[in-house]
Amino acid sequence: MKRKRLIYGFILLLSAAIIAVDKFVLTGPYGWGELLVFALCLAAMLYSMIRLCQLSRLSRPLRILLEIVLILIILWLSLLSIDYKRHRNLFPPLFNGIGFEAVQDYDMDIRTGRVYQSSSTFYIFGIEVNKTYAAEK
Repeated sequence: MKRKRLIYGFILLLSAAIIAVDKFVLTGPYGWGELLVFALCLAAMLYSMIRLCQLSRLSRPLRILLEIVLILIILWLSLLSIDYKRHRNLFPPLFNGIGFEAVQDYDMDIRTGRVYQSSSTFYIFGIEVNKTYAAEK
């Protein structure tokens, strides 16, 4: 029983670490491989978290409530990580309005009239977390 908890805990932490490095540290988009790794890690996190809750000695209603809350937290963090990576690559956000948002600023070149993106600011609960500027060529 203790060995199973240790294995599920290790899978949970390893999956969280892979997602954190992929979405918050590495800034370049990597296509389908990144999406596949993210989906597998998210599924492994959810499965191991549910198994850990089932192995706990809590009463059934409390265990179910804990599972629901933890699933919502994991899903919220996964949405946050997706939008943060999009913000870092200066793409428009997908899930604004769930406690975090990415605000994009645009400027216009007076000579040519061309509108271009100048920066993107990422907020969590109204607190500025990061600001990324577009590179001019």
